[in-house]
Amino acid sequence: MFYNEQAEKILLGKLVTEPQENESYIYNLNEQDFYNKFNQSIFKQLKKLLQSKKEIDILTISDTFQNNDEAFEYLAEISDVAVLQNTATHFKIVKEKSCRRQILKVLQESMNQLKDADIDIDSIKDELVRKTNSIELKSSTTGKDARELVVELLEEMQSIKNGDKKNIQEYLTGIKKLDLKTSGYQRGEITLIAAYPGTGKTSFMLQTAFKITRFAKRPLKILIVSLEMSKQLLLRRMVGNTMKINIQKIKNGNVDDSDIEATAKYYQMLGEHEIIIDDKIKKPGEIRNLQRKENFDIIFVDYIQRMSSDYMIQGKNNEIGDISGKLTSIAKDYNIPVVALSQFSRPAKNTNPRPRMSDLRDSGNLEQDADNIIILFDPEPTKRDVEFRNYELIIEKQRNGGVGIYPIRFVPKYTKFENLEV
Repeated sequence: MFYNEQAEKILLGKLVTEPQENESYIYNLNEQDFYNKFNQSIFKQLKKLLQSKKEIDILTISDTFQNNDEAFEYLAEISDVAVLQNTATHFKIVKEKSCRRQILKVLQESMNQLKDADIDIDSIKDELVRKTNSIELKSSTTGKDARELVVELLEEMQSIKNGDKKNIQEYLTGIKKLDLKTSGYQRGEITLIAAYPGTGKTSFMLQTAFKITRFAKRPLKILIVSLEMSKQLLLRRMVGNTMKINIQKIKNGNVDDSDIEATAKYYQMLGEHEIIIDDKIKKPGEIRNLQRKENFDIIFVDYIQRMSSDYMIQGKNNEIGDISGKLTSIAKDYNIPVVALSQFSRPAKNTNPRPRMSDLRDSGNLEQDADNIIILFDPEPTKRDVEFRNYELIIEKQRNGGVGIYPIRFVPKYTKFENLEV
């Protein structure tokens, strides 16, 4: 009645295997919430590692114990038990059992006081009420009263009226129609950039990542996670895209003085902005861990179908659903934009249908999780060796705005997108 052994194991297993995703739960628990003494010790070490911003996994936790082999075996056991379990459900069970034990303790203390005739009855009642009211069952205290939120909204609206749009136009992309319709990438939102293979998703991402720095009113720290190409190749494409350098010239060993000067100028243009390119990250938990340490202003991921879940999940659809959910949580927990590339399956031979968000490959929960879905579509993909290509930029989904189809130009020589007015 006063504890649930299985719920404690599952909850602790979730906290051990996914500490960053469950950070809020960790900070809303204490050792005494666990009945099992060994569980208390494990949680204590886990929380210490989290507070000191050290790596958290089975090995680092077990190393803190004198009998680390026993600890390692137990941690492996509870990690297996926790797979595909719901953290919130088991948090509630463990917290409720903890509350029952705390209330029982308070009642037992009151019973002992009642036996003492020298203690005033009103004092016993007051003490009983005070102690029981101090027992918290809530999972967090992050909620806000609606009136407080209205005050914040009024302040934001007044700021916009006075001409200060920095909070809603903080991450402009340089793509005019996109910025006009969405005000750029937004804090707390995840945006998917989707296209058929070979359509220029990566180029679009790199171009908008750099353009953000040109509009920024403060130095930005940007993370680009590259799962498809090395950081060296990605940088070449970014420089070529921005400075209009044909990157094939570098590949063929045919650069000239103007290319070198343009690259040097690109270095100067970066100024105080930091664009970190990481080609080793594979999992959303690694992104969260790095975000916790580095505090990036915006994160780009190229691309989502190449990512792996933090733990083994059966089926690619389920895995992508898990990954998209965790990227969404990062955006909301840290109040930053997360931009992830996604890929459509190649259309049948000799066909080129305009893609829809329902065509997303191994989609999992991508459609539901994404706040915005932007599609790049080439209506004439068989057209080769041309100076430019006329694309469609499709705002397929915008949770807080409208949708539409707009023309945009792609210049293959520089892998660069240009605004196209019609």
